[in-house]
Amino acid sequence: MKSRRFWILDFGFWISNIPNMIWIVPALTIGCAAPKADLQRPDVTMPKRLEVVGASASGQESDDVRAMNAFDGDAKTRWSSPHADHQWLVADLGSDRTVIGVKLVWEAAFGEEYRVEGSLNNEDWSKLATVRGGDGEEDQIEFRPAKLRYLRINCVRRGTEYGFSLYEVQVWGF
Repeated sequence: MKSRRFWILDFGFWISNIPNMIWIVPALTIGCAAPKADLQRPDVTMPKRLEVVGASASGQESDDVRAMNAFDGDAKTRWSSPHADHQWLVADLGSDRTVIGVKLVWEAAFGEEYRVEGSLNNEDWSKLATVRGGDGEEDQIEFRPAKLRYLRINCVRRGTEYGFSLYEVQVWGF
């Protein structure tokens, strides 16, 4: 059986598979009839930054460095914990979402060891990622897609004598 060398695609383009060449041309400019390929458009949902509708923390150093500052999109504001290990920061996404990663922008007071955790009810937590040997600045952490409503940065060990301090936490998913 002879293989096809060209197809008309459902969305108005002509494609050729002549060996060592692939051409995609608007079908109307060719003026030829060819069998339509049985192709479907792929589902290419791209991850996006998810909105955080509320935030809480184990504590804050002062009133001007509260939890929601880490999710407000303003690089000049931040959350800062008391000067102790074992602090946490929680983001409420408002409803169940599929989360695939986070970006953390640390102030000088960074986490040397911390976990990213998820929950549907803000009580039962599952570990999504663990970071050891953190060095501050920016951390981009990707993990398997997880359905959750709450995301917690569970700060285990400080990298400095100060607490933990985050300028920004971005939650990515669908």
